[in-house]
Amino acid sequence: MKKVPSLIKRIYRSGHHAWIIRYRLGNKQEHYKIGNCDKRTATKVYKNFCERLENEGALDEKISSKKLSDFQKEYIASGKQVKAPRTLLREKKVFENFMDFTGNLYLRSIECITMEDYRRHRLDAGVSPSTINLEFRHLKVAFNTAKRWKLMDQNPLDGIRYIRVPQSEFPRYLSLDEIKKTLETFSGSEFEPIVRFYLGTGARLGEALSLTWSDINLARAQVVIKGVNAKGKRNRVIPLKYSPNLIEMLNKLKRRKDGKVFGPFSKRGKELPQWSEWWVGRHISKVLTSIGLPWATCHTFRHTFASHLVMAGVPLFTVQRLLGHAQIDTTMIYAHLAEDHSAEMIAKLPY
Repeated sequence: MKKVPSLIKRIYRSGHHAWIIRYRLGNKQEHYKIGNCDKRTATKVYKNFCERLENEGALDEKISSKKLSDFQKEYIASGKQVKAPRTLLREKKVFENFMDFTGNLYLRSIECITMEDYRRHRLDAGVSPSTINLEFRHLKVAFNTAKRWKLMDQNPLDGIRYIRVPQSEFPRYLSLDEIKKTLETFSGSEFEPIVRFYLGTGARLGEALSLTWSDINLARAQVVIKGVNAKGKRNRVIPLKYSPNLIEMLNKLKRRKDGKVFGPFSKRGKELPQWSEWWVGRHISKVLTSIGLPWATCHTFRHTFASHLVMAGVPLFTVQRLLGHAQIDTTMIYAHLAEDHSAEMIAKLPY
């Protein structure tokens, strides 16, 4: 008589628990670890396990399939060639959060119900819906890769809809008076050049700090943001032809031996180690808070650049290229500022 596999909840001294399926394969006692999850998920995995055991007679394929931890290492390693370091760190954290809930499951044992239970768990933990949607996007891409590598029969996130999230607030930007106040505050400080550069180009925090003199062509009055330093990994050119003050400021900057455009010098003119993104962002935020702008950050300069361009009638497609957005949908957050300009365009219709 064939013995039915048993579902066991094992509790460790640390207080954590793990669901385990105990079954016999031939004359040998085997264990299949489901992991740390709720009973509902464990039961679903158990039923699926029993069905496959009944239909296939053995679970050699299932037993030999990869576990989440092994797949994560291979997936992250393969992504190093095509993904940014920050993206890889985020994906690693997404996997860690997922495995904290499920345990180190076999890939083939992950089902739709597992993902739905995990989403409910994250919501109960107070994680925002937008963050959960982001995590699920990363996991869906990862599971599609596992499916392509023949490690999964199907993606457990296929057919699972994302949580509906209300549209976020429009990005805040500095008014002309606030820009004037900001420039007066930074005037004469070591951060004045980089603040003026942010306002005049819309560059991201790290893009400006990684800028070298070889990226600036003062004769052509343009700045090249190299793809290797950009978020979207695309090169883009920002013209400076109509920013004479910015060109004059760049001409006056003292040249550093490391080739970087922006960086600190001592009072005696000695070159100091380059700033970190954290240091620049923190310092600028503290100064903006001190002048009555606690909501503003270094990224606000980028929003200010884009917002004033749109209000001046610059097409969104052009703004997209200047900002380096991969998708026009990202640039559309500024579309509401073009309403007056759009009305003027419609007023020119001849009928």
